Amino acid sequence: MIDGGILTTLRELRFEFDKNFDQSWFFLIIETLPISLRTMREIRELFEFETLCARDIDEIRAKTIELEKFIQVIRDFLLPRVKEKLNISHLDPEHMVDDKEQKLLRRFVASNLPFNIERLYELTVRLKNDLKLYQLRITPEPETLPDANAV
Repeated sequence: MIDGGILTTLRELRFEFDKNFDQSWFFLIIETLPISLRTMREIRELFEFETLCARDIDEIRAKTIELEKFIQVIRDFLLPRVKEKLNISHLDPEHMVDDKEQKLLRRFVASNLPFNIERLYELTVRLKNDLKLYQLRITPEPETLPDANAV
């Protein structure tokens, strides 16, 4: 069994992802973005680990790559156009939301999305570092041969 550092980071990632990204309204926004169903499935499976064994590490690494892809797509395709996607942009008045409460809520989402995606990124980096530390702990030190010139 592996120590809790990786699991703790996975729990924090799950919390942030569930709270800010794994929501039906968010999927309506990203449905036209180049995010595959496989990527979303891999991300959800990443958060299913309750206990870890050494054999899980490679699978976690692979699923972490999918999480990084998700983050990059959001940064590249959604953040620059988030107001247009939420129909709160003054650049597209024909499609602008009329309801004041909806407009306020969507502005709140638009203003918080950069922070939320950055938080997800920071936790992903922390998970990758936790995985590297685990790998360093289980990798044996290479044996050194005595120097032939030392006498």
